[in-house]
Amino acid sequence: MDIAGLADCRARFLRGFGVGMARAGAPTHEIMAQGRWKSAGMVADYTRAENAERAAKWLG
Repeated sequence: MDIAGLADCRARFLRGFGVGMARAGAPTHEIMAQGRWKSAGMVADYTRAENAERAAKWLG
């Protein structure tokens, strides 16, 4: 049962959590373990997006 859209809030929190760990330099397997993701694919999406953002800032 989803009360007041809390499932959506949890998904946003986890994505933010994954991105924050990626920014801190955590490896994919550690992010996966801490966020309790079963698929490395989701974590890879977050880390890929963070790496692309970091590269864009560096390239100016």
